[in-house]
Amino acid sequence: MDNQVMHNTDGFDKWKGSMLKKGVTASPDVYQASLGADSEFLVLASDGLWDYINSSDAVSFVRNQLRQHGDVQLACYALAEAALATTN
Repeated sequence: MDNQVMHNTDGFDKWKGSMLKKGVTASPDVYQASLGADSEFLVLASDGLWDYINSSDAVSFVRNQLRQHGDVQLACYALAEAALATTN
């Protein structure tokens, strides 16, 4: 199997015993929660965000953004920018 890629049907290719990512695979974490009148907001994001910002920090960040200017779209953009800044 030297220098050959063995194709697999689970979205990954195997090469020399290691796993090489071939494409996007879905294995979501699913949670059910009740939202009430006291719910401020919901942060829905992918691993691209959660890999760099934990949920408590994301909630604090968005809450502060909304207190500053009240613009949900701007708060979302700022959260994504903050996550990107931690990758550098």
